[in-house]
Amino acid sequence: MKKIVLLMCLSVFANACTKHSAKTSLENDLKTVLKSSDTLILDVRTPEEFGVKHAFGAVNIPVNELENKLSKELPDLDKTIVVHCAKGGRSGKAMAILSDHGYTNLHDAKTLENVLTNQ
Repeated sequence: MKKIVLLMCLSVFANACTKHSAKTSLENDLKTVLKSSDTLILDVRTPEEFGVKHAFGAVNIPVNELENKLSKELPDLDKTIVVHCAKGGRSGKAMAILSDHGYTNLHDAKTLENVLTNQ
């Protein structure tokens, strides 16, 4: 019985360490990408949300307008793009739209706070 409890504890600990490592790795990757002057920060929230608070240098294209504005606003399919919204739902939709249209260097920061923290 003690062995089972010990194995369960070790399993929980190992899982927690792996999640922390993965999160730290993602944060480090995001910091690196955001430090590049070639990176475009794409904010897919509404103009009203963008007006209240946004990341320095971000471009605002609401997710519901994104598909119609791609060729004019984002002509370079190889451009490094970090996408975010408020909670992560719209950024996920934007990532799918961009990917479906051939964009290749995409990073989903999910939230504005993730961008601000790592910028």
